[in-house]
Amino acid sequence: MDKFWKFASIDRIEDFMFNPSLERFYKFKIDGTVRENIQNSLDARNYAVDKPVVVTINLDEIHVNELPGINEILERIPFLKGQNEYTKETIENMKKVILENKINVISFEDENTKGLKYTDDREDTWKAYAYKKGVHNIDPDIEIENNRGGSHGVGKIASNAASELFLIYFSNCDGDGNKHIGGTIQLIEHEFKEKYHRSTGYFVDDFEKEIPFENNYRGIFQKDTRGLKLIIPFYKKDFGDEFEIIKSICDSFFLAIVEKKLVVKINAIIIDHESIESFIENDSYYPKNLGPRSTEMTPLYYNTFTNEEKKELEILDKNRRKYHFDLYFKYDESITKGRVAIIRSIGMKIEDFKISSAATKPFNAVLIPKNSDCDKFLKSLENESHTEISWKHFKVKSHQENAKYFINNLDKAVKKKIDDCIKQNNETEGQIRVDDIIYEVENSFREILNEKNSIMSVGNSTIIKRKPEKRKKSENKLGKSGTPAVTKQRKPKTINENGDREKDELYSVTPHLIRRALTYNREILEIDMSSSDEIKSGRRVDLSLKVVDGMGLEYGDEFFMEDNYSTVYEQPSGETKIIKDNKIKDILVQNNRIKIILGLKENFNRSLKFRYYLEV
Repeated sequence: MDKFWKFASIDRIEDFMFNPSLERFYKFKIDGTVRENIQNSLDARNYAVDKPVVVTINLDEIHVNELPGINEILERIPFLKGQNEYTKETIENMKKVILENKINVISFEDENTKGLKYTDDREDTWKAYAYKKGVHNIDPDIEIENNRGGSHGVGKIASNAASELFLIYFSNCDGDGNKHIGGTIQLIEHEFKEKYHRSTGYFVDDFEKEIPFENNYRGIFQKDTRGLKLIIPFYKKDFGDEFEIIKSICDSFFLAIVEKKLVVKINAIIIDHESIESFIENDSYYPKNLGPRSTEMTPLYYNTFTNEEKKELEILDKNRRKYHFDLYFKYDESITKGRVAIIRSIGMKIEDFKISSAATKPFNAVLIPKNSDCDKFLKSLENESHTEISWKHFKVKSHQENAKYFINNLDKAVKKKIDDCIKQNNETEGQIRVDDIIYEVENSFREILNEKNSIMSVGNSTIIKRKPEKRKKSENKLGKSGTPAVTKQRKPKTINENGDREKDELYSVTPHLIRRALTYNREILEIDMSSSDEIKSGRRVDLSLKVVDGMGLEYGDEFFMEDNYSTVYEQPSGETKIIKDNKIKDILVQNNRIKIILGLKENFNRSLKFRYYLEV
């Protein structure tokens, strides 16, 4: 039996997949790892010590033999067998990684926290962190518990996702000076030494009795002060370096740092309430004069929070319960993208919240729960990765409906604030004389009317005789409304990464040829191409679109298909189409028609109007 790493035995292999949470957290890269670990540290704050939580992050390189019990893992990896492309590729990568002698490692160590406690009573917090999935330890202090981060109990795996082997260690020192070390690795169910084993392995002295190892290790595994230290070996190179980590800290925790709840040290750099402005104002991290597609909102949030007067915002849920927030709101015509930073009381930003029909309005806002009850409810709305408020994770229908109602009311309340500010900033001062304007318009109208028609008098009456208009030859090829079915646009010829020529003919589609039907969770889109000589049946096209406002102005950088459509099916074939570069690729024109069915994500705004483009 292995001395260090323990895998539970099973009768047969049933699951050939890696834990799906690994893939979900992988897409967040270093943001997910930083967010999860600093949130855990803020949750574990020791309020008996009147000091901010200090998190020290180190990026280093060590010899693989320095990892406790690593040989037991290295000999197990070659026995993993994948049954699909993803698992096969992942396992092959693992087999390459274990041949390296020097490996990357990142660690997160906190201070002024409670740390984990290993006991045999209800105060034990070690077991929930070290050996259990989907378990969140409840703090006995209700107010502290309400203010803590999300409680799905799966976020711990975010750190495993940052390792090429999905491997982590954690060292702990409690309030009595007891030191322990543990670890987990996420593999797949596998056969090893003529036995079948579960996917998760634990670095533990006695797995049955859940007894951890005492920590006598030195170097990177050493933890002598109260708190927790997490070590991630085989750190993925594409997760980011020091620069990306600093940006992630500022983006997610600028409020906690400003309010002196958090200090972060990364290598020789310190980010605290005095230095954070120097990072946010640094062009290297947050370039000035960014275009409308920029997602860099942190400088705006920081300036709004530090410079704007605090207001109170009251939001009702479906049960008529009131929740109170502090709102910091800024209206500025120079702002090109309006967002609301929804921030938990611990100082962690959850989401850049979009207000319906206000994505391009000139505002910026920061929203913070005013009390622990409000914070508790907001926490319940967080998804497992703490990146958005949502209703989807609720299993009880009444809870889903209440969450939807609250989020909708939040949207409406901020929208009203925006509309009030727009009205206030665009009020007309005094009265405007319009008699000259009316005179000019009336005369212009008469001139146009005389050009197109002749005026005749019959008795005491006047009638207008319309002059016949000559039909242009090209009108024989027009659509039903007298406008071309498609209008060719300019598009430069480009070569893709494979050396093939991209589609270089771009056409805008006449609106009256488009039919849209929206249901609860899907949209049916049909484009009639029968009046088009340019695009006929048998051609394959790429479909793109732009948002159009009430004045007919286009906004090409405000709608991203991958964020709004979950699936795309071509009709009548039923073939699945991919979305790439904000286009639906290779749609076949059949029977002079394009017809697709779009699966709608929850955040899809049904009130938006679009202009459609086809690339051939």
